[in-house]
Amino acid sequence: MCRQNLKRNDASAPNENSLESQNSTLVSHSTEDAQPLGITTASSGTKGNVLLQTDSAIARNEDGSKSIKVKIFFDSGSQWSYVTDNLKPKLGLKRTSTEMLHLNTFGEQSFQKQKCDVTTLLLEDRTNETVKISVLSFPVICSSLPSQVDVTTYPHLHGLQLADCFDSNDPIDVLIGSDYYWDLVTTEIVCGDFGPTAINSRFGWMLSGPTESVRKSHTTTTNLIISGTNDDLLDHLQDPLVTTLRQFWERVNWNHGRSRDKEGDQLL
Repeated sequence: MCRQNLKRNDASAPNENSLESQNSTLVSHSTEDAQPLGITTASSGTKGNVLLQTDSAIARNEDGSKSIKVKIFFDSGSQWSYVTDNLKPKLGLKRTSTEMLHLNTFGEQSFQKQKCDVTTLLLEDRTNETVKISVLSFPVICSSLPSQVDVTTYPHLHGLQLADCFDSNDPIDVLIGSDYYWDLVTTEIVCGDFGPTAINSRFGWMLSGPTESVRKSHTTTTNLIISGTNDDLLDHLQDPLVTTLRQFWERVNWNHGRSRDKEGDQLL
């Protein structure tokens, strides 16, 4: 488990592939012309679902007369913060101004114009203090994000006050973009040998990254390569390591032959 504080000028690029594979090779050379031993190690693990940074909090209108529990999605890749049009009437949010957005999707060079209302929203953190943010109103922020995860299976998450319950698929009501992201998220993270990384915020610890419910499995393959002249080969054959390996494979082949003989007897 690691627990650390990140510097503000650090940048990370998470890998969101569904499968992970890491390979490393170690080759030992005894002479310039010989390559007697090579060890190749490969490790792989199932990523599972990939969690994005979410939390649940109490949202209020500007005068604090109305409140409701909302689900928040933290997205540092967004320049603006947003609230859904559906949340506006529930809290009685008033328009303070308007903003024209240019919207385009991946692979599209053209964009569409979208006029959005700007409103003020209050969010209550875990210390019951309110954070005032300015947000754009938009019909839909995103679909429900996968959050079904058993946090008890990850030792590095024990004892952390999580910001989300991770047992529901509630829709996203608020998106926090880069305009307020670092006002609400700290630089403290906790990571383990497997599973998601915890990121601290004013609302509690958020989880991010692959759930990786299956621990990494390791496979090791050892290859013995003997090369050289006939005299060198004779010396190698007298080596204790070569003798041990030869005895091992002779034993494996003998057991394999006995197994095939038994299968033949059963067929007869």
